[in-house]
Amino acid sequence: MKLSLNNYSILTRLIIAFSLVISINIVILLVAFINSGKITNAFDRINHTQKVLTYLAETENRLVDLETGQRGFIITGNLQYLEPYNKSLGKIDSLIVSLRNLTTDNLKQIKRIDLLEELINSKLSELKSTIELRKNEGFDAAKKVVITHVGKKLMDKIRIQIEQIKNEELRLMAVQSLAPMKVISESRFIIFAILSISIIFAIIIAYYIAQSIIIPIKALQDGTKIVRTGNLDYKIGTNTKDEIGQLSRSFEFMLHELKNTMASKKLLEHEIKIRKQREKEIAKLSLVVKQSPIAVVITNTNGLIEYVNPLFEKVTGYDAQSVIGKTPQILKSGKHPDSFYKEMWNTIKSGKEWRAEFYNKKKDGAFFWELAHIFPIFDEQRNISNFIKISEDITYHKQVEEEVRQSRANLKALIENANDMIWSVDSEYKLLTANSIFINNI
Repeated sequence: MKLSLNNYSILTRLIIAFSLVISINIVILLVAFINSGKITNAFDRINHTQKVLTYLAETENRLVDLETGQRGFIITGNLQYLEPYNKSLGKIDSLIVSLRNLTTDNLKQIKRIDLLEELINSKLSELKSTIELRKNEGFDAAKKVVITHVGKKLMDKIRIQIEQIKNEELRLMAVQSLAPMKVISESRFIIFAILSISIIFAIIIAYYIAQSIIIPIKALQDGTKIVRTGNLDYKIGTNTKDEIGQLSRSFEFMLHELKNTMASKKLLEHEIKIRKQREKEIAKLSLVVKQSPIAVVITNTNGLIEYVNPLFEKVTGYDAQSVIGKTPQILKSGKHPDSFYKEMWNTIKSGKEWRAEFYNKKKDGAFFWELAHIFPIFDEQRNISNFIKISEDITYHKQVEEEVRQSRANLKALIENANDMIWSVDSEYKLLTANSIFINNI
């Protein structure tokens, strides 16, 4: 599985980077701490060796004080000369114990100290015996022992042994004195190497994080410039899961929504344009209906009036406010049978048109004739939504027809009752009319 920091947030990446830097610093501190312990240990061993050398020097000085006290007492017989002897005698054992404790980690030195202790004990016995001889038998008895050079030989062996122990400690100190410098040198190298690696690593991480932030931001910036030109199809193409990736996807989503909004806006503008055109057409139609020379009535499917135009008001005497919600039955004159209206309703409810002459009654009780055309209005689902009746007042025409009919009847009666022959022909001399006298005399 490929691990990509792009899947982490910017804050997480920064935390990871700082954590790595802190971890490297902790490693450096740990190395410094360990090496400081090594240096401290090296200096402790040097101090340890210096203590051994100090105790050896003090042991040798105490032995010299013992010899000095012995010789002074043998020569003079004065007990005051034994003061250095007595003081040093009590110190020798503790010095040997200290030397033994300091060299427990070195087998060779332990053997040398064992031999040194044995020689010192022999020397102390020799010193004690000569002092006792001087006290008990006098100067000559003690002198005989001294001139045998037994004490000198023991002292020479002690010095040789001390010198061997000292040389070993000096050798160890020479080796140990190099250890701190070696540790310091190694520490410097390790710290320098770790610092170099950490600096390089920090630069790489900083560059990587900067690139992972700067490049998407640059793409986002370029995208805004491209979008500014009107290109809403631009894709940033950032697939990271960090904040910039989320911002890029939000930007692309915004472009998508903006594109849809622009399309919706255009569609809405088109619909508004069409609606305005329709409204203009409706306004024109409304104006036509209002100013129409024919009466217009609109009802719902139950026959209740929803609209009447001004001519209806003028013809019937009813104002629109008083007829809205009522049926056209308010105009019934009682001259038409129920079957007439039943046939009308059956026709228009079946979706067909109905044309007929109505003899109706006005609000003031006056009768009038109208030629009506009634038809249904369908909605988008082809269901009847309304009925419209357009009608023309033909009362005057009816009156003229009646007058013409009456005139014709009167003329026919006059011709029929005349004493002379009366007839009429067309342009081709075909007989059109003739009275009884004419017919009877032909």
